[in-house]
Amino acid sequence: MRPHRLTALAFLLSVFLLAGITRLICVAAEDSAMGDPRMWKKHYSAGTDALRKNDYATATAAFNLALADSENFTGREAYKRVETLSELGHMLMLSREYDEAVLLLKQALELWTAAESNKEVERGGLLMELASACAYSGNNVEAARFALEGIKIFENKVGRYKPTTALAKGELAWIYRGMKKFPEAEQLFLESLKTVQSPQYRTTMEPNGEIRMYRARPVQSQIADIQNNFAGMYQDWGKWDKAESLFKESLSSEEAEFGKEHLNTLTPLSNLTLLNFRRGNLPKAEAYAERAVRVAGKTIGLNQAQGFATLSRLTAIYYRAGNRAAFDTRVAQIRGIEKADPARPLLPWVMQSAAIPESEKSDWAGVEKIYKEFLPEFPAIYGADDPRARSGLETLQKFYASHGRKEDSDKLYAELLVQKAKENARK
Repeated sequence: MRPHRLTALAFLLSVFLLAGITRLICVAAEDSAMGDPRMWKKHYSAGTDALRKNDYATATAAFNLALADSENFTGREAYKRVETLSELGHMLMLSREYDEAVLLLKQALELWTAAESNKEVERGGLLMELASACAYSGNNVEAARFALEGIKIFENKVGRYKPTTALAKGELAWIYRGMKKFPEAEQLFLESLKTVQSPQYRTTMEPNGEIRMYRARPVQSQIADIQNNFAGMYQDWGKWDKAESLFKESLSSEEAEFGKEHLNTLTPLSNLTLLNFRRGNLPKAEAYAERAVRVAGKTIGLNQAQGFATLSRLTAIYYRAGNRAAFDTRVAQIRGIEKADPARPLLPWVMQSAAIPESEKSDWAGVEKIYKEFLPEFPAIYGADDPRARSGLETLQKFYASHGRKEDSDKLYAELLVQKAKENARK
């Protein structure tokens, strides 16, 4: 009897094993069709970790893998795909690829209903990100529509007089600024600024379980951001004194939060430099530019794009002020930066910076005048036989081409070809 009982048991085991294997195959097939949530979580976490470290290349690669993992997610799982599309859209915004960001963020918004998610505040955030992307890509009308929808969500779910809602209104004000709807923008900026400057009351739980309410300090960096954008709106509106006053308030806000030589002070310092440069107040522009260069040098370095922009502006201000000794000192500093990449001349940046006041007013005759005045600096600084000596002419030729002055552009282009031929012959 025993062998027969073993055979029956073996048969039953084989049936159960076969059923288990079949179930595993079905689950594997289902996972294959639906995507793998575990792999999604792994790649998504890697992307967010890289983003926190400002490693944008790694973050983008990881989020793309997470997007592939979420290809066929449905129901509530589909929200993971929404999150991934949102993060990739954000990465594209950081890379200034605004049209591509709009496409991804719109796709995320369309998936929201299918995702069966009740995270309405997050949806408001997605709408505001999409509004920003649309504004940067030049579609302010659509941007305003998305921003209004996002603000409505924040007012209902967070509260009208909360910082999140106020910042969203500040974003809409910035969009209205681009549309030159200055009175509407001013009203929104005033409301937004009043909210973020007001103390917020929050609750916390004590160790004994008691709920305590406390008064939170306003976040100075949020105040500074709104003040900067508000000031920029007044500048566009031609209200220079109000703009300067707000830029100064923004600088004070950043100093109060981070200190006088923190990287965050660089934006208001640069704004104050440019505002006074545009107004023709060179001594004040110079003072702010010198401080901006000092901060940039101590924080990000003058060889970085933002740092070099401050240096080129200061050098241009010295040139416009006729301060030859200071100009030559800063040019020597620029030549030192150029040593890292000798084939790429940096002096054209200074020439373009020197024409900022005229360029901002679309005074193209004034821009041309400054460019022509600056041209002798190139052979004087680089030497007549240095290929970089012609970079000033190349900048002027591109200026003519971009403004439809074909005859002037062609004439300079022919002259540049002759110079290049002579250089090749000397080699």
